[in-house]
Amino acid sequence: MLLDATALCKGRFVSDEQFQKSERLFSAIGKAEILDEEKFDIITVLSGSCPAYIFYFCELTQKSSEKLRIDKNVAGRFAVHTVYGSLAECSI
Repeated sequence: MLLDATALCKGRFVSDEQFQKSERLFSAIGKAEILDEEKFDIITVLSGSCPAYIFYFCELTQKSSEKLRIDKNVAGRFAVHTVYGSLAECSI
């Protein structure tokens, strides 16, 4: 499963050949999405903020589980696997 995602936009100083090479390179290590340049601010916010919510979910799950006397490392692993399993079922 490839986990990297890169947004690409062809600038005016980039040849078609250069852009195609870039797209192939980023596609080899993950998902390459071609977007209009004005969408990059939105993608930056999504890519930069979403992980924080996932980390926060895992932290809260871990802390809540500790209160129920479950080892924090065990709870942490379950939280991570819950997120991973949910994403594996995602049809996007």
